Amino acid sequence: MRLLSLLTALLLFTTATLAGDQPWLDEFPTPDKVVAAIKSANKNDAAAQQVAALDYVSSLALYMGGATNKLGATPTRELTAQEKTLTGSYTTKAEQIRQAALKSIDGDFKGTPLPSDAAFTAPMKRYAADGRFQSAIYNAVMLKTWRDSYGPTLLQKEKDRVQREKDEAAAKVAADRKAAADKAAADKAKLLADRQAAADKLAADRKAAADKVAADKAEAQAKKDEEARQKAAAEAERTRIAQTPEVPPTFATADKPSFSSQPWLEEFPSADRVLAEIKGADHIDTPARQQAALFILTRFHAQLAIANGQDPNVQSDATNYVIKPYITATQWLDQSTMRRLDGLLTDQQRTSMAPASKPSNKYTTLAQQLHSDTALDSQVRKQFFSDAFLAKWMGTITKFQQDQQAKQAAAFKAQQDKVESSKTAGKIANAALFIPIAGVLGALGVFGILRGWRRPRLGSPDLLDLESSRFRLSSIAGLMHGQRDRTSTHTHVSTSTNVSSSPYVPSSTSTNVSVSTTHHKSFFLRGHDGKEYPFQTTDWDVPMDEGQIMTAVWYHKRKDTGVDQGGQTMMLINHASDLHYTKQPLIRYIVKPNKWPVLAICGGCAALDHALGIGLFTMLGVLFFIAYFIVRLFAIRSRMKEFIGTFCPAIHTELSRRLSGPLVEAKNDIPALQQ
Repeated sequence: MRLLSLLTALLLFTTATLAGDQPWLDEFPTPDKVVAAIKSANKNDAAAQQVAALDYVSSLALYMGGATNKLGATPTRELTAQEKTLTGSYTTKAEQIRQAALKSIDGDFKGTPLPSDAAFTAPMKRYAADGRFQSAIYNAVMLKTWRDSYGPTLLQKEKDRVQREKDEAAAKVAADRKAAADKAAADKAKLLADRQAAADKLAADRKAAADKVAADKAEAQAKKDEEARQKAAAEAERTRIAQTPEVPPTFATADKPSFSSQPWLEEFPSADRVLAEIKGADHIDTPARQQAALFILTRFHAQLAIANGQDPNVQSDATNYVIKPYITATQWLDQSTMRRLDGLLTDQQRTSMAPASKPSNKYTTLAQQLHSDTALDSQVRKQFFSDAFLAKWMGTITKFQQDQQAKQAAAFKAQQDKVESSKTAGKIANAALFIPIAGVLGALGVFGILRGWRRPRLGSPDLLDLESSRFRLSSIAGLMHGQRDRTSTHTHVSTSTNVSSSPYVPSSTSTNVSVSTTHHKSFFLRGHDGKEYPFQTTDWDVPMDEGQIMTAVWYHKRKDTGVDQGGQTMMLINHASDLHYTKQPLIRYIVKPNKWPVLAICGGCAALDHALGIGLFTMLGVLFFIAYFIVRLFAIRSRMKEFIGTFCPAIHTELSRRLSGPLVEAKNDIPALQQ
């Protein structure tokens, strides 16, 4: 039902347009009403909103009458007289506002916008494209009766426009697809014909090549089969040789010596027996176990010799009979096994195979691992020695090892005692050096804090004593003249460029300008002796006038004298108005306590911690450092308040009293602030 009503209203609306009757234009707002609906504190922003609003209402009038296909588009037909009158009034008003806004920015505006006019043009473009702004203008300037009567029609036109654009886009896509499909079909047909011709030629070439390849292949296969047969025969021969161990020679000597000096060697097996009885799982494990068994027996002899107080490296008839054949058998075993295992490899395998994968390296690695294998060690002892032999000589080894461990423990304890004694002596020397240093630094810090925290008082003349730093206050009184004011401006310009990652969004550049201004004032004071004293102030606004009697007060170190020696003006007194003016940053410098006392105390805490080595005093020093600077901040505020509220008026009163009569130089004649 609602759809039928909308269609009926749209039909009547179109009929009225074609007939030249456009009642919807009668209730359109006047340009002044549109302008009055815009409220903004910024005049450039207000002008931008007004121009955008007038353009929107004008485009709405044309769109309602069907002169344009969408809001803001160029008319597609000739406008009616009513449309020309209404939109012309909007255009004229918008142009007046635009020219007025541009002239307010550029006084010499001649019709062409300049880059500096972006303060108006940029927001105007933004508002013209802002849908929320257009909706707000629509609700603000269009009467409710108009919105009720023509709002549904406007909504239906927008829906029809969107659907029409979708249909046109779909039709264009379909046409493009059909054209692309036709072209692809033609290209495919040509490509198939070319392929067929190329395939026929290729088939002929392939047949000829295949015949030649088949002949070459048959010849190569025959040659390859012969090489494979020869290679298999050679590989089988190498494998047979590698897996067939060499017959070991006889390592035993002819004459059996006396074992009186080394009786344990009498029961040691011969090298021939070890090689005959030790067997492994394969052609690599067997020689590795035999080599490790010979090593274990040699090591067992060395342990027994050491336990009985003998040098295992000293040769004797007994060792030449038993141990020397072990060494000879080990060398033969390594050489023959590695030669036999390397014979399994071809020349290509020797160059390409990783070292760890070679059989000879596997043998060496396995033998090294078996040297420390407790299972093999136990097997060798049980297999070649009697229980009585093991009970007798293993007890000797155990007792010797216990004695050695006791000696090592005693030597280690003696060394530890020596180290502890050295550490104790070092701590005593360290404490003797750093405790006095900590005491001196702490005393200096406490003295500085106690002296620096005494409150200043009005005391002996000419001296300002604050925190052990002594200052002299000097002054000069005279007739002020030659006042000059100067302002210096410092401008800092920075430019930043935001590079867009999208090819459809342009990069933007922003410029930031900061301006700082410094005020300088210079004047002269003419003393009673006629001498001119120049003074300058920066960012210090002191009311004064030509011919007034002024007194300038400055501070400097005690050893300095004269106006030009290291002084900074901290106070100006205008005797005409009986007012004085102070420079608070300079007063803050005078009254603030020094920092060196707390640094001395922190250094003393660090020295004390270094001497005692407990780490507590350093933490206390850090906490004291933080607390000192917090309290110091409040103390500076209190002292500045007292200095400005009490001492400066006292100085003013004293200098005013001494000004009676002719002008006199008040230098070195000011009551001091004495601690």
